[in-house]
Amino acid sequence: MSEPRVSVKAIVTLTVEVEVSDAWGGDCPMSQVSRQARESAIAVLSHTQSDLPAVRDSAIRRLRIVGVPIIKAIAVEEDRR
Repeated sequence: MSEPRVSVKAIVTLTVEVEVSDAWGGDCPMSQVSRQARESAIAVLSHTQSDLPAVRDSAIRRLRIVGVPIIKAIAVEEDRR
């Protein structure tokens, strides 16, 4: 009998800091700044998956992992075929 094949997957939660460099005037409402900053941060994270190296590299330079990674789950699957 052959050894079972085992695959292991983990889910890890990270806290990521994203530098957003949009331009807001002094009279811009904070609600607008917050909304646009959230949208820009999501766009930066999306760009890290780009097929265009210049876009991807620019986005990655704006990220920083802060805090300690948290292991949420570890799943082991055994295939006994």
